[in-house]
Amino acid sequence: MVPAARPRLEVPIFGPDAGALAVSLGVSRLELNHAGSYALGGTTPTLSELTALLSSLPPNHPRPAIRIMIRPRGPPPPPPPSPLFSPPNNHPITTTTTPPQPPQTQSQDFLYTPAELTTMAASIQEFTTSNLLDPSAGDGFVFGVLCHHHHPNPTAIVEQRLVGLDVEQNTRLVRLAKKKQDFGGFKCVLHRALDDLLSQQQQQQQQQQQQQQQRGSGFGSSSRVVMEEVVG
Repeated sequence: MVPAARPRLEVPIFGPDAGALAVSLGVSRLELNHAGSYALGGTTPTLSELTALLSSLPPNHPRPAIRIMIRPRGPPPPPPPSPLFSPPNNHPITTTTTPPQPPQTQSQDFLYTPAELTTMAASIQEFTTSNLLDPSAGDGFVFGVLCHHHHPNPTAIVEQRLVGLDVEQNTRLVRLAKKKQDFGGFKCVLHRALDDLLSQQQQQQQQQQQQQQQRGSGFGSSSRVVMEEVVG
């Protein structure tokens, strides 16, 4: 009887120190994040951290695929609480009802400024030209960029600002990673930014549209189960 194939296991590490232990326990893929960024959800590591990770891997185990997190910062801070509307001339409020409050908006992660997008592109360029990563070993990058889509609704008090995948910016980063043509370039994985989209988009039609946007950006399947698919 042929034994069942062992499942491929990916583990995120925050700094190079845990890499050797993870590989000795059978991990086949490592997601490298900057040391100390666990509380932020992971940010871009340094070249020195990648070098240290590669040097620490046990020689008697197969070399794992390494995915580099490309994320210049953690989530934005929550918005400050909105103050209560003040009555004219600072007269005291005599009504027992709660004064109206301006609408609250939750800080959305994975929305980046032009400067942050430039930093992400520079990080990919730095890693791809370092000769430390190997596309034939399955090495690649993990990232995701979102953007706001305005949806006017005449019946809504506040204009709806839904979040969607930023096809233009993701395509730009994927192409940069695939610029090295050996073995089709480096693989790219859409990370937790996808979770924010799926939690917002519950209807089947919206999910299908999201899959089309993801494929249009150059990513693989939109399912988190098969996120490790090769781009292209």
